[in-house]
Amino acid sequence: MGYLLGKFSFVGRISGIFPLSKSQPTNLQDNDGIIYWLRNPSSSPPEETYLLKKTSLFSGYVTYLWKPGLSFFTGFLYRTPYEGVDLKRTNQGKVPAIFREVSFGFSANISEKLNFNLSYRHPLYRGDDYRLYDYAITAAVSIEISELENSK
Repeated sequence: MGYLLGKFSFVGRISGIFPLSKSQPTNLQDNDGIIYWLRNPSSSPPEETYLLKKTSLFSGYVTYLWKPGLSFFTGFLYRTPYEGVDLKRTNQGKVPAIFREVSFGFSANISEKLNFNLSYRHPLYRGDDYRLYDYAITAAVSIEISELENSK
């Protein structure tokens, strides 16, 4: 969802990942033509290494249009659980529950149909034990191909 106010744009997003099933057990007989949830187990199942968790994401961005074709933005990301969908059982209680990240960058129109984005992403949790990364630099190029619309 977004809102334009003069040279500023405000964008917010709420999303999530909801696993629809569990991991497939590794103790089932294979290649018998029976779908896995109806197969007989060939041994007792090992304890799963990962738990599939529901993940919630909240993000927001503010963009300032400095000149036509050049804008600057800053943003914030909030995710729980910290590791995402697959939570390692051995890390339960040790890993922070929430992942937070700030970002900033710019977007430039190189031509009418070519756009370039460069951003810097910085996680706010700085503990060395479970930090996913120190920082990230993301670059993206967007190309509009209008010949596909005209070919109909």
